Amino acid sequence: TYQRCAACPVATRTIRALIAPPSRADANLTGAVTANTNVNVQSASASIDGKNHNCDGSPVGTDHNFPAVTVPSGSSITVPPHHDDVLQCDVAGSCGGTSHSFPDSIGALLLPPGSPQWQIDAMHHYLDSIKIDPVAHPEQLPTSAFNGIIYVDGCYQRPPDNSTGILIVHHRYQNGQTSCGNPPSTCHNAGGCDDASLGPLNSNLTFKGLIIADKIGVSNGDVTIRGGIIGFGNSADNVTIDQFSGHSTIQYSKCVLDGLGQDLPSWIIPGTWHEL
Repeated sequence: TYQRCAACPVATRTIRALIAPPSRADANLTGAVTANTNVNVQSASASIDGKNHNCDGSPVGTDHNFPAVTVPSGSSITVPPHHDDVLQCDVAGSCGGTSHSFPDSIGALLLPPGSPQWQIDAMHHYLDSIKIDPVAHPEQLPTSAFNGIIYVDGCYQRPPDNSTGILIVHHRYQNGQTSCGNPPSTCHNAGGCDDASLGPLNSNLTFKGLIIADKIGVSNGDVTIRGGIIGFGNSADNVTIDQFSGHSTIQYSKCVLDGLGQDLPSWIIPGTWHEL
């Protein structure tokens, strides 16, 4: 049962994150950056590190290490010539690897593998209830560091510095849509399909948690992302992880991801539906 919050102020509530339990918090991650398409790293000074790190960024050792980047079979990982050290890991062989098949929705991605459809549908209802349109309602975007789950339906430049939790930047087709026809009032490219992207990330940014985005743009300067990144978009949308430049660092951290199984606050937004 749901009710519409018509006039309530923007507030927060505490929920139990419906992702996989801590032992499976990285179930859908196969690298520090897990992509559903090609990955193109254009910077020679960035670092994408699949070694397992503690929540403070210190290496753990040899347990739970990943490749730095994984892509589907047939996709490519491109790094600057003679700069293979951009990708770092302690696993045998290359620091790039093959990702497994992606679930077909964010709801299925957040829930444990094999979850029944009714639970996936319930997750989508919940995500729709917290969804923010950054063009129609920019005032709903957090202006200071958040700890929780934020779902942005459209282009979002960056989360506030020192934010933690789950950041989703995604547009979900509904009502039989199979393309970007009638996209929401958000940004999109000339083809109308690139309407949910994160970036360009820029300097003085630290984020700890899980980032799921259709497209991730350029990051310039001192950017640290600790936890994991899932590039959810596919090649049909021309979605890639474009570039991490400057001295940006992406570190896989099981410690950070395990913390996502705890209670997290979420936004209550005027005009949206909420479960009673």
